[in-house]
Amino acid sequence: MVDIFRDYRGVELCNFEIRQKRAVSTVETIDYLKERYIVKYIVVGADNLEHIDRWRDFNRLNRDHIWAIATRDGYKIDGQGVNQFKIWRS
Repeated sequence: MVDIFRDYRGVELCNFEIRQKRAVSTVETIDYLKERYIVKYIVVGADNLEHIDRWRDFNRLNRDHIWAIATRDGYKIDGQGVNQFKIWRS
């Protein structure tokens, strides 16, 4: 795995999803990480917002975490439904 974060203190890479050798839902990854860390935020790209409410266990993810939304060209963050999310805004 390429360590693109090697110059960032406190950043640790996890290959949990790769080791599964199958599609892994976000909630499954979060559950795995919560066994080891305190997980407060979920970072996703704005391109995920259109269908994010269809993600497996979205309501639990939304209830228990704050979303950090990365901008993407051509995608609006302040679209329909986004107000239901707990969003971190800088």
